[in-house]
Amino acid sequence: MNRFADSLDRLERLRPNMAAAPVPVGMTRHWGNSFGHPDWMFEGTKLSAEDLDRTFIPVIDDLRLIANLVENVGEKALLTSVIERPVVAPGGLLSRAPDLGASLKVLTAELTRTSPYFLVEFTHGDEMVGIDIATDPDVGPLGRFLELTCLFLLLRLIDSFIGHAGPGQKTRPVIAAEISGVEEGLIAEINAIAQERFVMSDQSTMLRLHTSYLDLPNPDYRNSQREELQEDPRVGQPTASASVQSLKAQIRERLRLNRRIPQMADLASERGMSVRTLARELSSKGLSLRNLTNDVRMELSAEYLASGEMSVSQVSENLGYSEASSFIRSFRKNFGTAPGEWRRGTTRARL
Repeated sequence: MNRFADSLDRLERLRPNMAAAPVPVGMTRHWGNSFGHPDWMFEGTKLSAEDLDRTFIPVIDDLRLIANLVENVGEKALLTSVIERPVVAPGGLLSRAPDLGASLKVLTAELTRTSPYFLVEFTHGDEMVGIDIATDPDVGPLGRFLELTCLFLLLRLIDSFIGHAGPGQKTRPVIAAEISGVEEGLIAEINAIAQERFVMSDQSTMLRLHTSYLDLPNPDYRNSQREELQEDPRVGQPTASASVQSLKAQIRERLRLNRRIPQMADLASERGMSVRTLARELSSKGLSLRNLTNDVRMELSAEYLASGEMSVSQVSENLGYSEASSFIRSFRKNFGTAPGEWRRGTTRARL
């Protein structure tokens, strides 16, 4: 049993909905591939290496996989692996952002949207932008490593833009990165990886970056998309905020009340904006209504199934599917197993 086991068992017992919620496999898959999928990586779960090919796995399984990696490989090796991983994938979310500022907003929004235990906030001041990172306290001591991983992803993204900058722009930006709850020995190790940017903090984990670097262009951004946005006379005008969490809350509420998927017009009307403005704001974050809706449906399906109060067909109906078979296909695509089997596995894990 590793040092994180007790806190993760407590999370599963006290926060079953969070523990059962779906989370993307991306970073954990990368680590599994990097270190050869050793058997000890899957201890405490019912997963195998093949399961890392899924789109999502339950939060509790993902956390246990990461905890096993931290115990057996060590934080330094895992964080070094983050630095080696490509940040901007061709055709991915970040390739749709025109500059570093937009890319940071997309990444922070995506981390919060897809990780139930993360809150990553982007704030814009006159001279500095701030990114504050916090994990749910119920995650326990593993939260510190998760925050470190998030910081490394952000630093990796910033470095990728500096590397593509023009000759006069390649000076490394002044970055203030503070980490909460990290021992001095680990600080020294990760500074060797991250080129001496981290200091200890008693309060929070955060990153600060001068605003002058936000306009660094994204070489992977599609020029046609840039031109389309520049031709729209309303680009740059202030609009109501379409934050990811509030949009997901809207979708959840409509599903619960009406058992149907809201249309873009419904969401825009409630926010006091046009459909085109909302669609553009979603696009600027690398999102779509379809993807957000799928995320909410899968989160709710995990909650409903874990509660044991609904049959699979009732869950399907409550999520606005026309047929239970459509729900089952979607669930299997995201979780790698049928809803009924997933629920039985969750129930067994609690016993």
